[in-house]
This record gives sequence, structure tokens and C-alpha cells, in this order.
Amino acid sequence: MTFPDNHPVEKLREQPKEIKKVLEERNLWPKKKINLVCKKCSKKNADNDENDEIRTVSEVSL
Repeated sequence: MTFPDNHPVEKLREQPKEIKKVLEERNLWPKKKINLVCKKCSKKNADNDENDEIRTVSEVSL
């Protein structure tokens, strides 16, 4: 997946394309903002962070 050798920008000729460019060409890049954070995972991680803080506080109290 490279730019064609007749690309108008000489610097890009035969260079690899970025994933965004490839997806745009295939109409797979979303028109709206991309959600890069899973709501389930981020909630789970937030719960883990809270538990870590609780353990840290109780360990310091000892």
C-alpha cells in the first residue's frame, strides 16, 4: 500500500501510506470522531485504579 509512482507530490511517490489514508480511500474511515477508548475497559480500569489507591492507603497506614 504505497503511493503511486506518478503521485503529484514527488516526495510521496512509492512511499508507504498511513493507515488513515488507506481507510479513507476504502471509505472505512469514519466521518465523525473515532472513539479510541472502550467504555467497558475504561470503567474496568477506573475500578482497578480505585482499588489500587485503597490498597496503597491501607498499606501506608500500617
